[in-house]
Amino acid sequence: MVDTLFLALNTYGKEGIESMDWAEWAANDVAQNIVSPLNLAHWIEIKSRISGQSDNFKSLLSSVIALEDDALGDVQLTILRDFVLHENMDVAFEALQKITFGFVTSGNDYETNAHFHKKELKGIFSRTEARRLIQIYFDDAFKDRAQEIANDCSDFFKDGIHTFLKIISDKDAF
Repeated sequence: MVDTLFLALNTYGKEGIESMDWAEWAANDVAQNIVSPLNLAHWIEIKSRISGQSDNFKSLLSSVIALEDDALGDVQLTILRDFVLHENMDVAFEALQKITFGFVTSGNDYETNAHFHKKELKGIFSRTEARRLIQIYFDDAFKDRAQEIANDCSDFFKDGIHTFLKIISDKDAF
């Protein structure tokens, strides 16, 4: 199963993450048919094999991680955290976006069309484990890198990252 995932990500990684095939159908297909059946042993193997992969591969992997299953949360967060801390800006941004999605809902107000970002804990972050995960994975080094990424992106994404940083820094929120 892991080899199937690596083959799929490498196939689309060669085309780059801007591929319309990936955006229109392949990402959902990979997430539903290849990624969702993976268990903890598979994710541990994935973690051990990603170091030599391309930036596109790592970005695509970030995009198909769901952060929904408590049993997989630690290994998936480790992968994403490592990408945020140690990869180039493009890969780090994709990984950070996957993490912030678990905390922040972004969109446009229907009446004013203004962008908004609000706290909405989702997936593994909506459970009692959220405090433990935040304490383990979102230390000062992670927060500093997230701020660095925010400084390098558009206001829409910057505001979402800042909302995320406020949520994880609020000791009374969990």
